[in-house]
Amino acid sequence: MTRHQRHSGSAAMALLATTVLAAPSLASASAGPYPGDLGQAIAALLIFLGLATVLSKYAWRPVIDQLRRRDEDIAKRLTDADTKQAQADEAQAELSRQLENIDVQAEQVLGQARREAAAESTRILDTARDQAREVVARAEKDIAQAKAQARQDIQAATAKVAGEIAGQFLQEKLSADDHNRLVAQAAEQMDKGEEGEQ
Repeated sequence: MTRHQRHSGSAAMALLATTVLAAPSLASASAGPYPGDLGQAIAALLIFLGLATVLSKYAWRPVIDQLRRRDEDIAKRLTDADTKQAQADEAQAELSRQLENIDVQAEQVLGQARREAAAESTRILDTARDQAREVVARAEKDIAQAKAQARQDIQAATAKVAGEIAGQFLQEKLSADDHNRLVAQAAEQMDKGEEGEQ
């Protein structure tokens, strides 16, 4: 029991005692139906005090204790509710931050995907260009080799024909050395003619 509750109980008892003690004198002064006497007032006061003591020990104190426990329980529940509300507000704020970050993260992921796709596209194009250059270089090499081979074949055929024509013209049979010499001369003249054309 708190000091305030004790003080309130004592004040109530004093007021009640004053009322009980003053009641017989008020009753005799008013000359009402029951004048009473001092003995009866003291007996009533003693009965009242005994009853108040019993009630305070067995009824009022448990009721006051129960009310105090109820107040404490309500205060605890309010504190718990405030704590839970604060936690819920914090969780909601965190969720809002995460939702805002999701938009930013999604944009970052899309940007990264675009950059990677552009880099991959550039790499594929560069690889295709390199492969095309290699194909063109091989084709040019093959063409140059085929040209050189064709030139040699034409030179050999031309020299042979020229040798045969020269042999018939001279009406004599050429030796193998003469034939090779004429082929070489014809080839040189053809090379000079092609260089002049180029």
